[in-house]
Amino acid sequence: MSGTASSLSPGALRLRSPRRSLDVEHQASKQGGASPLGRQQGPPPDTAAADADARAADGPAPPKGLRRLGSKLWGSESSLLRHSSITVFEPTGRWHQAMFMLVCADGAPFLLGLPAAMARLGWAGGITVLTVAFACILHSATRLVRLHEHAGKRHNRYRELAQAVLGKRRGSLVVLTFQLVVNIGTCVTYQVVSGQALQSLCRANRGDGGGCLSLTGWILIFSASQLLLCLLPDINSLTAVTALGAVTTLGFSVLATVGSALQGRAPDVSYAVQGSAADRVFSAFTSLGAIYLLFGLTVLLEIQSTLAPAPTSAVPPMVRATVGGYTVLFSMFLAVSVSGYWAFGAGVQSIVLQSIGSPVWLTTLAYLCMVLNAIPGYLVFAHSVFDYVDLKIMLSHWTGLEFEGGPLLLLKRFGFRWLFVLATAGVAVCLPFMSELMGLVGALGYVPLCFVLPCVMWLKTQRGRLSLAQQAVNWLVIGISVLVGCLAALGSLRSLIVSFSKMDCPPYRVKKRTDNYEVRKYDAGKWLVTNVTNTKFELAYTKGVSKLLKYFKGSNDKGENFDVTTPTLAELKLDEKGQPASKDYAFSLWLPEEAQKDTPQPTDADVKVVEYDSITVYVRVFSGFATEGTVVDETRSLHEMLTDDERDFATDVVWAAVYDPPQKLINRHNEIHVAMVAPAVGQVFVNQAFERRSRAAASGEASRATAATRDAVDVLRSTDSAEEALAAAEALPVEHLMRAAAELRDAGHRHVTFSPKVFIPLTRLCRDSCGYCTFAMPPAPGRRAYMTMEEVLAVARLGAEAGCTEALFTLGDKPELLYPEAAAELAVMGYSSTLEYVAAAAAAVMRETGLLPHINAGVMGREELRALKAVSASQGLMLESTSPALLQPGGAHHACPDKEPAVRLATLEAAGQEAVPFTTGILIGIGESRLERVEALLHIRRLHRAHGHIQEVIVQNFKAKQGTAMAGAPEPPLTELLWTVAVARLLLGPEVSIQAPPNLTPEADDVAGSEAADPAAGWRALLDAGINDWGGISPITRDFVNPEAPWPHLQRLAAATAAAGKALLPRLPVYPRYLQQQQLQPASKARRQREGEGQRQWLDGAAGKDSPLAATLRLADAEGLARGSTWYAGAAEDAPGDSEDGAAEGAGRDQQHAAPPPAAQEEQQQLKSSVPRVRRRSAARTWRVALGEDGLLEGCPGPQQASEGVQRLLAAVLEGGHELSEAEMELLFAARGADYRAVCCAADELRRRVCGDTATFVVNRNINYTNVCTYACAFCAFSKGKAAEELRGAPYLLPLEEVARRTAEAWDRGATEVCMQGGIHPDFSGETYLQLLAAAKAAAPDIHVHAFSPLEVSQGAATLGWPLRKFLEALRDAGLGSLPGTAAEVLHDDVRAVLCPDKLSTAQWLEVMETAHSVGLRTTSTIMFGHCDSPAHWARHLAELRNLQKRTGGLSEFVPLPFVHMEAPLYLKGRSRRGPTLRECVLLHAVARLALHPHVTNIQASWVKMGPQRAAHLLAAGCNDMGGVLMNESITRAAGASHGQQLPAEAMEELIRGAGRQPRQRTTLYGTAPVRQAVAAAAGAVAQPVEQAPL
Repeated sequence: MSGTASSLSPGALRLRSPRRSLDVEHQASKQGGASPLGRQQGPPPDTAAADADARAADGPAPPKGLRRLGSKLWGSESSLLRHSSITVFEPTGRWHQAMFMLVCADGAPFLLGLPAAMARLGWAGGITVLTVAFACILHSATRLVRLHEHAGKRHNRYRELAQAVLGKRRGSLVVLTFQLVVNIGTCVTYQVVSGQALQSLCRANRGDGGGCLSLTGWILIFSASQLLLCLLPDINSLTAVTALGAVTTLGFSVLATVGSALQGRAPDVSYAVQGSAADRVFSAFTSLGAIYLLFGLTVLLEIQSTLAPAPTSAVPPMVRATVGGYTVLFSMFLAVSVSGYWAFGAGVQSIVLQSIGSPVWLTTLAYLCMVLNAIPGYLVFAHSVFDYVDLKIMLSHWTGLEFEGGPLLLLKRFGFRWLFVLATAGVAVCLPFMSELMGLVGALGYVPLCFVLPCVMWLKTQRGRLSLAQQAVNWLVIGISVLVGCLAALGSLRSLIVSFSKMDCPPYRVKKRTDNYEVRKYDAGKWLVTNVTNTKFELAYTKGVSKLLKYFKGSNDKGENFDVTTPTLAELKLDEKGQPASKDYAFSLWLPEEAQKDTPQPTDADVKVVEYDSITVYVRVFSGFATEGTVVDETRSLHEMLTDDERDFATDVVWAAVYDPPQKLINRHNEIHVAMVAPAVGQVFVNQAFERRSRAAASGEASRATAATRDAVDVLRSTDSAEEALAAAEALPVEHLMRAAAELRDAGHRHVTFSPKVFIPLTRLCRDSCGYCTFAMPPAPGRRAYMTMEEVLAVARLGAEAGCTEALFTLGDKPELLYPEAAAELAVMGYSSTLEYVAAAAAAVMRETGLLPHINAGVMGREELRALKAVSASQGLMLESTSPALLQPGGAHHACPDKEPAVRLATLEAAGQEAVPFTTGILIGIGESRLERVEALLHIRRLHRAHGHIQEVIVQNFKAKQGTAMAGAPEPPLTELLWTVAVARLLLGPEVSIQAPPNLTPEADDVAGSEAADPAAGWRALLDAGINDWGGISPITRDFVNPEAPWPHLQRLAAATAAAGKALLPRLPVYPRYLQQQQLQPASKARRQREGEGQRQWLDGAAGKDSPLAATLRLADAEGLARGSTWYAGAAEDAPGDSEDGAAEGAGRDQQHAAPPPAAQEEQQQLKSSVPRVRRRSAARTWRVALGEDGLLEGCPGPQQASEGVQRLLAAVLEGGHELSEAEMELLFAARGADYRAVCCAADELRRRVCGDTATFVVNRNINYTNVCTYACAFCAFSKGKAAEELRGAPYLLPLEEVARRTAEAWDRGATEVCMQGGIHPDFSGETYLQLLAAAKAAAPDIHVHAFSPLEVSQGAATLGWPLRKFLEALRDAGLGSLPGTAAEVLHDDVRAVLCPDKLSTAQWLEVMETAHSVGLRTTSTIMFGHCDSPAHWARHLAELRNLQKRTGGLSEFVPLPFVHMEAPLYLKGRSRRGPTLRECVLLHAVARLALHPHVTNIQASWVKMGPQRAAHLLAAGCNDMGGVLMNESITRAAGASHGQQLPAEAMEELIRGAGRQPRQRTTLYGTAPVRQAVAAAAGAVAQPVEQAPL
């Protein structure tokens, strides 16, 4: 920690005077307390004694005064003394210990800024300044060391020595002034560098940095920690300070040096100093101060005080320590600065780690070292100030007899400490510029204190004893240091002003610098765009200003001309001098002629807010004020340079810019003129930025209406005032509200969903009596109050047979509290409450039928919600309304205690606290006003923002029912329902689902009398108003709440949805985002606590495979929607599906409660059921929920045409060679219906162009030589431990002779390849793999050995202690032909943390593959998908493979491997889905063809996973290869698959011909198989299953 100041110690407080002394010896030192610079108490500084003299002159002081204060304030003397800031020393150290402390004290995170200083000085200048600073500090420091025992007295503090040499007043004034600059300035710099380190640490681990705080936020977080730490006693342990300083300093220094070396020198790196002449000169001056700061040390005397006094004639041991310590430091500084500048040149960042970037683990560790170093570093500098102030405060409370004002004394001390931390934090926030602060603090503090003053004092004390040469050397050091200080101060001040004037610029990182331009990448931000002239468009960065002040020229009242040529913003004000009073950052976009053609010219109203993830800008720096001619010339020049230098810049870069730096520093704001150099990109930009113009071109009124709609939507999204929201909504026509709501819906929901359910009215008793309800009924003689468990299960089983996924439990609120009959019936059944019974019923339904319970059990507290969460996927409670008028006599909720709004809101709050996915809603038309509806929706929004648990909001219209108090009340018209739906969407945003029950939709002729009473028209209107869900619909049960309104037939509802351009899809009762958030969380409780503390458990998984989480995953697809299909990977093709996971899975298990006694059973059987008996519907009225291969409901229509976005994307790939981004891959993975067919057709066409109509296969044999494995991958059913025979099969290990026999047998049967893989056996080494290879090659020398996964390769190399390359070369030389690209699973470390946390990381897997390619070994590539992953992870996987292939070209094929779930441990524990759906399997092959083109040309179908017929079908979806015949496959069959024994070559050819392709037998690397082997394969017999000899 550079310049570490003296710190506190629990030592003696010895206040001395000439006449008497007060000694209070503290015993803490005997218990191990010590200063960081010493161990034994000694006399305090002379200034303390001087201050004590004045206070102790009037009489004797009682020796117990300080003890009394300690007892009074802290309860013990030692507690107070631990907080008394007096540092003392023990002279028992050795010189090498002092050297160690010197290195620790001077090693600070600031040294990582040395490469940036080198970039401003150049090679010669940087090394020269480092060397000169090293020589100067050696001379000055050794002079200071020799002055330590000046005049026969040891001076343990700089201030003491200066007072002795220069006089008390002068010495104290000089030293204290500079020490204050050093301490405060260094503390500020520590806060800045810590903030930058924390921000960079966040960005390094968040990919693009999304979600990270600003630099100000991180500075404040670091400062908050110091607010707490500054109240603690000082860092008193020598071990704590020096060890932490040593480890962290060495850590980030070595990591920075190694990281720069690993990064290597970029081919286009430039070492030319950048900027104008003035910029270069003043930047160089700033670097002088920064370098001198790093060599400065203010505690040299304190370190020397730990050494014993040296004889007068001898060389002090501290001289050796100083020379040795500074030599180590110089070497460290030189290594960091040279390596960083060599690797990154002039483009190096202010902290070199920001330029290194990767590997992430290295930079993460280095940033952590920086922060850990800065925490005590700040404290020791701050405590130097505290030391002085605390002493003054304590002495001001000394009366001569005792200390007074105990609490006030502490308040003053701690208050000052807080004030100091807050003040330095404020400066750091205002001036967050590390390099400039280092230069300024070095110039004004460290140069005079550490370089100049020691030489001055040496000349003064040695006057007459120094030779002329010695004096000259001292004066030379003084002169150089004074010159450096002046220049550095001037440069730093100028740099600070310039940097401060640019603070409104959005954050950016310099990616590259050349002599002519630099490349900047700006962070995410909102930008305003508009046009100024026909050829000039402007893009402005702002922090929230909403309007644009266009191109403006004029003069102020003084006649002074001013010119605002940058797009400034509406709040930009001009001061009395005509200058901008606030700064914003802007680009001026000049379109070249090519991009101007047919460009729509927008009006001033066409201001658009665009949020970019990042903007890459090529910046050309030039001098002088910018004129239009200058900009045009410089733009043309920049364009020409980029065309020559940047081959891909026209497609990669968004902006190219000419930068006009501020000439008057403060009086002129920043200005960037941008040339859109890529015409195609420019046209896209213009079209996107001004698309509103083309829509509103017909009339000016349309533009104004759009603006009014936008303003109203902004109010609805932002306000918390119901009055403001209502005013904004009612200011617009309902059609405009609906249009805005539909656009917002489309931003969050691609499809429209419904939940296929059975309605289970467990009881219709309720203690509430709502004025509109026919569901609640009082007890009736001879009729049961509750459904029996048998009735519940009967209904649920019918629903499961019909493809339902939800069991909706609806019941009245706690009827047993009102009706004794209910309590008695519960007691007979063995339950104490309705909630206990519903929990048992829900558990039985989930266990016996697989349906997911959704429970509407009324008002509950947290414990009740938690109990039901353990047996349900979701819960719900309608808020209905927050109107208090409804509770009054005559109101809809009169005499309904559970309808009190506060009570229902409390339940919603409790559900959020318990992380329950929750459904709520409002009921409209029951006497509430529009304002009260808005209030209810705002309450829901507030709770969702607090907890994130509101998954859907139902907007339900009131329907009058006969026999109720509100039978004559008017029903709300459709327009009112549409208005409320649209407002709900706009208030709640795109994330929350908005639902409207389709069986309650008012007739459309309420809106347009000319239309027929067709519910489809009303459904279409609701879709146009922004709903995305129809709620629960049942093919089995009626709507018991609205029995007069039957459910619509699914075909009619799907047709109406398709007419709106949407597909109707079944969902689960829990919405996708809650399932997707949880399925990647660590499975074990310990890991959740360690890794996922902040993650919410939305679904209970405590019961493993019997939990709601497991039940939900069984029914879900990769998007979190309903699976809707019985197909699964590995199933026998003649089997109907997967019956083992359906209703039979939980059959036969004991119920939670004992059956009632026989007498009670007989009595129950004599009573009538509480609900009508559910019967199967006729064939004409029934329908079943099932999804086809294309992902749409079977028998139901969907959109007929592929969506415009998908069509455009596929055309770009096929015709323009477009490379799919990850987001575009995700879009294609979500394809259904017409989109699905379009993706498959495009992939098939691309396959035809690349591979023709030939489909290949290879004759091979799998040899899995052992299933013993030290890894415990969650997906693997193949590997066995030696004690795992209860799993599928016993562990085995093939002898080498058996491997050779099987290889020879394979060759004889026509195989050209043997594929060898196995578990990671604990006894295997790299030599084992070489032996296996030798055995195979000895048995069949000409066979191609395709063997050893990347994990096995890594393991083998590690066991031999060899680098990967050496081991791979050894395998290659021993006859290995290629590697299987297995063990990849999914190349995303979030997924791997669940699947295989102890296996290779993504980076390690890629490293093995890349190394294999570099030694000439080609590999396949795979993905194992359909477990806990999502389409986003598949897209990342494909992108990683594509990038690998671009680098190496070593991938021969890509093989998607669907997850086979049946015996997989992850599935058996309830932590995975049941593998991918058939649609997902087909799409992964098709999208892989499109995404990997043209780099990977072979896409293989796995007949082992898919089944032979399904694999052949994939030949029409982009595949061109059927893989190998395999002979014996063990791994997939161990997981429960039905295929894998062998598919003979003849059968393979028949499959291929049946798919319309021409078969061709190939070799492993896609050559043509030798004729001899092809003939042998055609005649070969089917290989018989082999028996593995168990261990």
